[in-house]
Amino acid sequence: MLTVDECFKALKEMKNDKSPGSDGITVEFYKTFWDDRNQYLIDSLNFSVNRNLTDLQKQCIISLIPKSLFNWRPVTLLNVDYKIATKLSQTE
Repeated sequence: MLTVDECFKALKEMKNDKSPGSDGITVEFYKTFWDDRNQYLIDSLNFSVNRNLTDLQKQCIISLIPKSLFNWRPVTLLNVDYKIATKLSQTE
């Protein structure tokens, strides 16, 4: 089971001023409203531990950014809750 402390630690390690994923929720939002909303995120992630993440949590936005005249760089925008979950799974 994931705890509030380990999820908040993973969140604090994330940089601010990054583009949000498909849900539009930024790292700054999670950090600002953590005390009010953390239990919703923890419950959602703990529910997904034995199952799969929801379709919305797994969604991403892929954009192509021009790197040079004939070369493009793909950029994937992931949801912050997904990033927290993957950061925690890497530490286990």
